[in-house]
Amino acid sequence: MPRVGFICPDGEKIGEKECLAQCRMAERCVPRPILAAMAGSEAGRPVGQITATMLLQPATQMALKMQREYYEAPDSLTYAFRGTSKHEVLDKHSGPDALSEERLTIIGTVTGKPDQYEDEIVSDWKTTGAYKVKKALAALEKGGGLLRCPMQDGQVDFGEDFADWVVQLNAYRYAYLQAGFPVKGIEVWALVRDFNWMSKKQGVVKQWYHFPLEVIDEDLLLATLDARLGSLKRTLLVVEEFGFGEPCPKEETWGGRRCQGYCPVREYCPKPWA
Repeated sequence: MPRVGFICPDGEKIGEKECLAQCRMAERCVPRPILAAMAGSEAGRPVGQITATMLLQPATQMALKMQREYYEAPDSLTYAFRGTSKHEVLDKHSGPDALSEERLTIIGTVTGKPDQYEDEIVSDWKTTGAYKVKKALAALEKGGGLLRCPMQDGQVDFGEDFADWVVQLNAYRYAYLQAGFPVKGIEVWALVRDFNWMSKKQGVVKQWYHFPLEVIDEDLLLATLDARLGSLKRTLLVVEEFGFGEPCPKEETWGGRRCQGYCPVREYCPKPWA
């Protein structure tokens, strides 16, 4: 089920409707219109719909978010909210032959909504930290001008950086091809959210970076998506019956950092990584 409320600065939880109707604190932590937009950010997704982005999250985390009520602090939603501003830009300023925010079927009931298709290029815009961009720049040079998919034992290694980017954009490429559109390339445009003098010292000297991505084998892509979908479906059944699932694979928890500060359903996890 979608997020049902917010976590106030003092740690108390409040439902979205109650929060929007009347702040329980001395003053609002975020302007009310921004809170209203955050509250409505998940309302448009049909219940039960599975997207490519959802498949790229750890199965237990995603299953709990789909089946348990949870709350998030507005501060933790701010960067995601900033990312939604790109939708208005794409709607208003894309070229006459471009496609923006088109919902496509990838496999079965799994859908995806690429940011843009123009000049036979599938693009997605990411808001990310300088640290990840720095690593991406190094990987781009090592990959001969492409961000390549990390592999381990013949399978995509989701514990490594950029696996999610590569699989997601390849899934969008596949969807466009199935819909009859030619695709000659896939790419990510990354906006550095913490661009400042410190990031410049680390070699991240611009706010926007362009990363062409590797096209992976179609069989590998479909096998990867099918495996992730199967894992999510099995976990959904376990969560429905027992109320929780197995802890997420440690390699997908960013060494435990995801559990500590980036997982809104960690209270339901039987054993989050320390």
